[in-house]
Amino acid sequence: MKGDGALFGYFQTPGTFEDALEGMSTEKVNAEWQEIVKPFFKIPESSAPGETMIEMPAVFHLDYKKG
Repeated sequence: MKGDGALFGYFQTPGTFEDALEGMSTEKVNAEWQEIVKPFFKIPESSAPGETMIEMPAVFHLDYKKG
């Protein structure tokens, strides 16, 4: 987390970002996680968990292969 409170997470999905958000919204563990982390985020009351997530374009990708 940056000093200004900015935080980002990373995940990979075989489909689109929108498909991933829709899939996560149906998972019980996601609802449980959203409840646990709720105190740490300022989310507008009109938003549901996950609705404030945005997709960021990849700038670069590094794969490390030993040998």
